[in-house]
Amino acid sequence: MSELVVSSVTNGVAVLALHNPPFNALTAPLRTALSKALSNALADDDVTQIAIMGQGNGFCTAANLHELDDAFDQPDLSELAQQIEDSPKPVVGVLHGAVLWGGLDLALAAHYRIAHRGTRVGAPEVRLGIVPFGGATQRLPRLIGAAAALDILVGGQSHAVDRMPAQGIVDALFASDDLQGEAIKFCETLQKDGRGPRKTSDATRGFIDAAGYQDVIQTRRARLAALPESAPLAILDCVEAAQLLPMYAGLALEAQTFEDLRQGDQSKALRRAFVAERKAGQLARPQTDQPMPRYNVLGILGGGSLASHLAIAALHSGMKVRWGTKNPEVLKRGFAQIDGFYRQSIKLKRISEDRAKAELGNLAMGDAEEMAKGCDVILHAARGQSGVPGPEGAARIKAFPDQVNSVALRFAPPAHMHGLVEILQGPEATDDDLVACYALVHRMNKTPIRVKSQGGSVLGRMMASLHRMADILVDLGQSPYDIDTALNAWGWRAAPFATRDGRGLEEFATAPRAEAGRNWSAYLVANGRKGRGDGGGFYGIGENGSLVPDKAVLDLINATRVPKKKMPDDEIVETILAAMANETMRMLENKMVSHPLIVDTAMIKGQSFPRWRGGPMVAADLIGLFRLKRRLDVLDHPDTAFFEPRNGWQNLIKNGRNFNDLN
Repeated sequence: MSELVVSSVTNGVAVLALHNPPFNALTAPLRTALSKALSNALADDDVTQIAIMGQGNGFCTAANLHELDDAFDQPDLSELAQQIEDSPKPVVGVLHGAVLWGGLDLALAAHYRIAHRGTRVGAPEVRLGIVPFGGATQRLPRLIGAAAALDILVGGQSHAVDRMPAQGIVDALFASDDLQGEAIKFCETLQKDGRGPRKTSDATRGFIDAAGYQDVIQTRRARLAALPESAPLAILDCVEAAQLLPMYAGLALEAQTFEDLRQGDQSKALRRAFVAERKAGQLARPQTDQPMPRYNVLGILGGGSLASHLAIAALHSGMKVRWGTKNPEVLKRGFAQIDGFYRQSIKLKRISEDRAKAELGNLAMGDAEEMAKGCDVILHAARGQSGVPGPEGAARIKAFPDQVNSVALRFAPPAHMHGLVEILQGPEATDDDLVACYALVHRMNKTPIRVKSQGGSVLGRMMASLHRMADILVDLGQSPYDIDTALNAWGWRAAPFATRDGRGLEEFATAPRAEAGRNWSAYLVANGRKGRGDGGGFYGIGENGSLVPDKAVLDLINATRVPKKKMPDDEIVETILAAMANETMRMLENKMVSHPLIVDTAMIKGQSFPRWRGGPMVAADLIGLFRLKRRLDVLDHPDTAFFEPRNGWQNLIKNGRNFNDLN
């Protein structure tokens, strides 16, 4: 077994190199090894300075998620950071690549920091619903102030060390790839200048403008208080404490805050979502040794909004797009839609004018046969283009709803806004087919999931179950407005009846319902209400085009059923989640999906399911499968074939297991 920390001494400088490939995750064994290497360097009379660096592509770029589920082994990250800061010999952090997760805590604990010019630092812990737990909330604001520290800690993104907000973290930049040589050179300069240890906890640069520091805290507090997530506001409390409390007390607050959040449902849900998205992508990758093609020129055949959205998504990813149809008028309308999107994006400052111009410059439009020439891969966005010849060997993939024998792609609508793509694997799919699909999705910077299907999609089935249960609740006397309000208050903006109004009720009017159950969209259409675009559907149209509850609609609904006392919001939400969990069990039983996490990833990436809820299966687990089953057991409705709990679900409960156990 190779050493986790590779130590060497040159000219009195002990260089301690983290070696835990591929990402130098700060596991318990690595922390133990680094702590021991530090102790050895301190005990060596020939060592006058210590440098800590990372081998490979970055200093430290990965989290150790497994420890977040249990107590941390010693030394924990906070103890290791304190050991570094308390060193009586100068410690230099030598940074390169990505410095993330605990890597930032270690770097801040060092007395000095030097960095390769391409280095990026960040604190993604907020994305797991926790605060950093190695002192970053206390040390970072001491160096760069409240505003910049909060930008890094709450934003969760990585930042270049030579630009705001990370500017000021490092003492020197270098361009050489010789990290060890740069470390020794910097340490020799420290010795020559007579500079010893310099604790970050003693830094006051970030506190110079005390009143301004508090102004930032109060301004950000008002903004963060409106968020449903707990971690951002908790981070702000810790950053405020950095100015108000002694270092030891601030570290104690950070540690307690971390522990409280770690054990909470939000962090559990976010951690499972984090793992699910990565594993879903791994499961989607074809199990073959053949290399993945690199597609640069995408052909899109067929017109309509789907084609426009696919073009925008591909252009955003840096691909060249050749869009062709047999009808020039369709292209004219399509270009107007694309151009309008870019103009609006520029206006909202989501993209620069230069980038928009460059992306649009990669778009060619014309006759289908001409556009198909020179493409690496072709997407069929509409029917009627199958006879258009394409380059020999170029993959051709359907992206519109249709029967699937080999493969197809289903982009979560709208394709340019959502990150999910379902790779539908039909019974005749080959490895070559799957490789082509995966390579294209990867090239377009989308999240893939793989589904065994001859046409149906995970999102389609999950959303159909949502709408079917929503109609059942209306059958049972609930108001559509109360159902929408309950889901919105829970954090999910996919309120079923408002969604139907926005897309038009006729789209939902043909969805099957059990005998004696009603499709309420069809009922409203039959009574002249077709949705927002036609003057109103379930909702009326208020000022500024807003949707407002309409008493006339409730009267119309109540004419055919008896209204009942409003269910509590949690009962409404849990009943709908139970229906979605039941549908997931169906998909698991018929092998449409291999793991529940695929459904969670699909709903987060494709339907804006609140990430801090972890996905519908995570939410079901956290609420409790037995409790959700009871929600279905008490329903007095004829559609039992839809909502009666599946045997697989009941077996999970009987054996004390949950959906996560199936992952």
